[in-house]
Amino acid sequence: MLSATSAVQLASSLTPLAGILAAYFIFGEAPNLAQYIGGSIVVLGGMIISKIGVWRQSAAVPLSSKKEIDMEIGFKGI
Repeated sequence: MLSATSAVQLASSLTPLAGILAAYFIFGEAPNLAQYIGGSIVVLGGMIISKIGVWRQSAAVPLSSKKEIDMEIGFKGI
């Protein structure tokens, strides 16, 4: 099951593909080999960097109780 962060990351990684398809259907432009290679490297690199961020966030130890959270940031109310 995908978390909300990974789902957003996966959806946003498909944006370049949508741009290529839009350019093809609207303007009739087909990308050349260099654009395919460059776009693939950029998309895969972005997905890898984003995945590393998700793994680091999931590895962080969350505070378990409300009292611990209040002690960490201090009292912010009346």
